[in-house]
Amino acid sequence: MKSWGLLPAETGEAVSARSIESISEVLSHSRTFISRGLGRSYGDECTNVEGLEIDLSDFNHYIDFDEKTGILIAESGLSLRDIQRHFVPRGWALKVTPGTQFVTLGGAVANDIHGKSHHVDGTFSHHVVGFSLLRSNGRIIECSA
Repeated sequence: MKSWGLLPAETGEAVSARSIESISEVLSHSRTFISRGLGRSYGDECTNVEGLEIDLSDFNHYIDFDEKTGILIAESGLSLRDIQRHFVPRGWALKVTPGTQFVTLGGAVANDIHGKSHHVDGTFSHHVVGFSLLRSNGRIIECSA
């Protein structure tokens, strides 16, 4: 897989993950790995020449949404585009979007993206209540302020 910047470097092996268990299985056999969503990071940060790239694009589901607070619980592979398409007609929009909406929630958090209104609304992390992080040792950590 290549980066969005179409860097000439070859990348490592890509594997798809469809469950937490399949990710844990990959982690138990891999020397190095990175998670990958839509591959829209600039440069080479979404590539792993010497190891595995775990494709998380199948982790793209809504889990819960609170109509009163606007708090969305979703998987990391869900794109900002899909979120906007689903929620804007319902009167909700993301406070922060970059120049492209072809970014995943996981990528938005990992890169702490910003949009044109960052001087007013801050970066993406300013609007994240919390998230679950699967560590390389298989442990899940709940992260929040």
